[in-house]
Amino acid sequence: MASSDKMLHCLVDDSECLYRIQRDVDQDSSRIVYVYVRDPTIIPENARTHGPSLLKHLREYSEWNQLWTTLTIRNDNGQIQCVQDASPPHELRRAECPGDYPLLQIAQLQTLQEFKQRVSQVQSGSDTCILKIATFAHEIPSLRQEVKVYHFLATRRSTLVPRLLGYACEQERIVGFLCKMVVGHVPSTDDADACQRGLERLHREGVIHRDINKYNILITAEGPKFIDLEHATVCLLEGNDCSNAKGKDIEDLMLALDDKSGLGQPWKK
Repeated sequence: MASSDKMLHCLVDDSECLYRIQRDVDQDSSRIVYVYVRDPTIIPENARTHGPSLLKHLREYSEWNQLWTTLTIRNDNGQIQCVQDASPPHELRRAECPGDYPLLQIAQLQTLQEFKQRVSQVQSGSDTCILKIATFAHEIPSLRQEVKVYHFLATRRSTLVPRLLGYACEQERIVGFLCKMVVGHVPSTDDADACQRGLERLHREGVIHRDINKYNILITAEGPKFIDLEHATVCLLEGNDCSNAKGKDIEDLMLALDDKSGLGQPWKK
């Protein structure tokens, strides 16, 4: 099967190399596939994070041009083995996705700008949206938590977070979500009062953010909006744990607004 290939994401450490790759089947369609290299030494060191070099190496395996979704490559006593679809690709199960939001194919979205490895601005029809995905399996738990909190706030008609628009799919698998694009600026110490009022209101609506930095807040015409809810929790019952967590949110906010480290900042273009 002839295809044009592009490495989209990689995660490389001393124990394994994980790759998310786009394969264009023809002019009108593409597929996302995953390669799991269980022994990094299988891939030449200078090719492990360089897309063209990596793909040149992978094309040497006869299995490369066959039809699969995951390809596991391992070293078995000096023999390189490529096993197709031995490990299912990651996904957020439909039963774990609250609400009745539409399912949108990532392949049909036009990428306008990448903010972080998992976050990009995309065009979906006439709508400009933010797409956030789980690139690999270890990111599914945080994705699950984030959509849970977004949906909870949607049921409360909260205006403190972007509106959840739908779930993002690779073929039949849910691997992310889309939310409404928010236009605003990163807060400074001049916005401290507005941010604190917004955060206290978020707490009253039943959510503790737990990951406050100034790049997780946007000051809009409607007031502050909070994003990146991966660590956020729903806390409806008052108690010491909730009170302490809310207090830490406020403390973190005051420190974050004066922070100049750039921690959490989107990629600069």
